[in-house]
Amino acid sequence: KILKSVRGAIVDPPVHVYRQSGQPTVVHVVTNGSRNHVRVALSMLDTTVADAQAAARGAPNLSLERLNNLRKLLNSVALHVDRPDYLLLPELAIPSRWFLEFARGLRRSGISLVTGIEHQPRGRHGVVNQVWASLRLDGLGLPFFVYRQDKQRPARPEMDLLQPLGKGLNPSFKWRLPPVVCHGEFRFALLICSELTNINYRSHLRGAIDALLIPEWNQDLHSFEALVESSALDLHSYIAQANTRGFGDTRLRAPRSNEWERDVVRLKGGSHDYFVVGKIDFGALRKFHSSDPEAPSNNGAPSSARERSFKPLPDGFKIDPRRRQRGEPAGDLP
Repeated sequence: KILKSVRGAIVDPPVHVYRQSGQPTVVHVVTNGSRNHVRVALSMLDTTVADAQAAARGAPNLSLERLNNLRKLLNSVALHVDRPDYLLLPELAIPSRWFLEFARGLRRSGISLVTGIEHQPRGRHGVVNQVWASLRLDGLGLPFFVYRQDKQRPARPEMDLLQPLGKGLNPSFKWRLPPVVCHGEFRFALLICSELTNINYRSHLRGAIDALLIPEWNQDLHSFEALVESSALDLHSYIAQANTRGFGDTRLRAPRSNEWERDVVRLKGGSHDYFVVGKIDFGALRKFHSSDPEAPSNNGAPSSARERSFKPLPDGFKIDPRRRQRGEPAGDLP
């Protein structure tokens, strides 16, 4: 009402939700420009059990030392010569009350923040475990749109952390199957750590996304190594995961044909927080998905370098019609 009285009109928010039977729900966040790739900064940020327990008790660690350490990492991302479009942080990475400050700072450099948020109280004995994404907007004087998604069920180690405190996971936003976020032309989905192990979630997203982004706090590295490598091939999408520095194996995996090109980024170890930027070429991936797999070639061999750039599509793969390329620029609207 205030905006209408001052401006004389109401501007619709540049966010729309599309639901279609048999297809994932799409949250479309409108931005300007035509893109066929994005750059993602994958962080190696140290997180501690003590901080996680304090947040679950309702007394998060808001010390100046911790704040300055996080600011140092985010400032280095904002000033990086190969400026990324997104920064991905681990599960339970930052307190909720610091999110807007960090999101505003990164937005000034055109960077969207995707991060796990420390446990927040919900009800007398419940907490939420969420991933928040500040997705850059263009125009209307609005800096970004904040998308929030709940973890639906705790992993075993998370239960072990919460039960001695008399707490349990109580999601604010319940969902049965994960939605797809369409930020401009880039389509991705978010899962929090152990949710990657849910085969129904992965099956639901197959053909519908360019990338899967996963904030993690995971010590079962070998199991997730196999999951990430197989998921990149059966989802036939990019997989980006950011794990806590104490465990490592933060990586960006691609379904590339050449084995040495599949790990776009892979990080482990280090005595300080840092990040590395990797490129997600979703335009090329969509063109590959949209090509006719039955098209003839010489003795069954790929007919072009473009066709050789990615692994063959897995059996039964069907591209979401909203991602299909028919000569138009990448990223048809839903």
